[in-house]
Amino acid sequence: RAAAELHASAWEDKELLSKASDELSRAAFNLQMRNPKELAGIEGAWSHFCTNFENDIKEAGLWTDKILDMGKRMKAVAEYVSKECTPSPNDKYATVIHGDYKAMNVMMGIDASTTPTIMIDMASASAGLGMSDVAMHIHHAVPPQLLENGGEESLVQYYLDILRNELKCNYPDEVAWRHYKLAVIDYCRFFAGRMWKTATPETMAQKVNNKNIANINRSVPSALRFVRVVDSYLKEIEATL
Repeated sequence: RAAAELHASAWEDKELLSKASDELSRAAFNLQMRNPKELAGIEGAWSHFCTNFENDIKEAGLWTDKILDMGKRMKAVAEYVSKECTPSPNDKYATVIHGDYKAMNVMMGIDASTTPTIMIDMASASAGLGMSDVAMHIHHAVPPQLLENGGEESLVQYYLDILRNELKCNYPDEVAWRHYKLAVIDYCRFFAGRMWKTATPETMAQKVNNKNIANINRSVPSALRFVRVVDSYLKEIEATL
């Protein structure tokens, strides 16, 4: 709900978004904000991840040519995906986003009916697609078991229900879900190139209780579920290019 309320507050507000584009930065994982070496080295980083998690990947039934080639696949679509996730102030569905919407940047009251949710650390706030916040938060903060059996889809749908039904923002299903899938791929590009290039089962185990670190960087099941989801979304996007 907090994300939907933030996004609705600036939804397609061209004057505000123009000012935001001029005066603010970009989301923390936006390709324009990243060191070019991350994308240049993503194939090697992905190869490293597959080597270090080979047993887990095989046990999960993910040791396929498509999965092993994901570094190359993400690199091939990275510029296109980033462009699609970086709207101009005049574009439909553009809004102001938090830009680093991880679990530790969301303060929730014990009683949601009396205490509003508060976002902190707005340093990466920018014009963008609201789904960039949604994609990051879901895969950063939510345990994998809660995302299975339609859990991921239900969280996205809840966001859309609040945004459209209560806050009266126009966001057609086909557009919204395409944006979500693009944002998930965009987040994975950042993660594979930046975070997973040094990841091992041991480093994840060391971080398991650190809630400031993404689930996909401290839980092998969470990481592998994310890989499976990104592979499926990549296939959809690749089929349109």
